[in-house]
Amino acid sequence: MLPPEELNAILDRIVKHQQTETDMTVLRKWLSGGGQIISQQGKYAVNLGQGQEIHIGDEIYQGADAEVIREIVRSILEELKLLTIAAFGNQNIQKPTKSAVL
Repeated sequence: MLPPEELNAILDRIVKHQQTETDMTVLRKWLSGGGQIISQQGKYAVNLGQGQEIHIGDEIYQGADAEVIREIVRSILEELKLLTIAAFGNQNIQKPTKSAVL
């Protein structure tokens, strides 16, 4: 089974158009070997089954086309960035204390 860190690194390189032939071979082998990714990012469930169909919310994409995967990863990463920014922003908001008010 492909460790999540390795899969994330491969998908990140695909998004940046820096994937290697080895990355694509590993991804193809993993997808054809029955591997499955199911992730809930924001309001959409993402299911990359065996590469036959890719489900994102109500949308179904056929095949393991690299460009389709690239778009899927971009949307997931964008949602993760928005969630991270929102969480970070909420954690760092501090109310002024009496000593801070002059």
